[in-house]
Amino acid sequence: MTCIDGPYKPTRYQIVAREHWLECSDKVGKHELHIMNGENANGINKKQMGAYNYTSDMITQTRHSIKAMLEWRFENILVTRGSGYHSSDGAWTWYEEIFAQEIGAVPNGEEDGEFTDDETAFFFAGKVFNCAHHVPGSIWFHYSTTPLTREGMGLALNRTKYYNSEQVKHIDVIIRSHRHHRHFTDIEHQLLCATPCWQFRNPYMRKSGMGSLYPTIGCIWFDVEQNGEIYYHKNDLPDWKIPKKELLEFCRPTRVV
Repeated sequence: MTCIDGPYKPTRYQIVAREHWLECSDKVGKHELHIMNGENANGINKKQMGAYNYTSDMITQTRHSIKAMLEWRFENILVTRGSGYHSSDGAWTWYEEIFAQEIGAVPNGEEDGEFTDDETAFFFAGKVFNCAHHVPGSIWFHYSTTPLTREGMGLALNRTKYYNSEQVKHIDVIIRSHRHHRHFTDIEHQLLCATPCWQFRNPYMRKSGMGSLYPTIGCIWFDVEQNGEIYYHKNDLPDWKIPKKELLEFCRPTRVV
């Protein structure tokens, strides 16, 4: 999440992410339903003592994320929960719950009055959508869609355990996040999507090596037409906008004889 006010001087990565955030908001325009699929903030990053955070104050992060989200033009918004490492204080305080309440999200918890849950499902324009933050994943290109298809098949088999079989006869779209890489595939008539993120490669991701998947910065959205067709759209940050590390140059010494 990039800082949008205060004395902090943003890095070049944060400036690019901020510009793309505004571009995505303009490109999507006004829409009926918005999904914030977990993790409105980065958290305190306790394993690295807050390193690489512009602030580890979760109140400040939450306040900034509320301001940033309200720059989008939506009629309704749903919020799911992500990783406790990012979204809680390590105990029982879920900052996504505060975030969801402040932006006027539709209550979606297990208990009355709760705004967030680990997953959500809803009808939209006659289609059934299922959203949850977590999904297993792979850092390698050739296995990138395998966890998505496994999730789709598993949810299809377990559908009647989660939902009334008469109400939910088929799940049309499954949306997952967490992996920081955008993917899209389908099984029969079921669309499977992994969303992009708003965080560039960090020290944790670098542990997987330079050959692993690079984070996708951006957003996805759907249009459901009156004839029932679902159209998938994306707006990834192009490679040429990603800040690059300058290459060191060393001149070969010349010898005069």
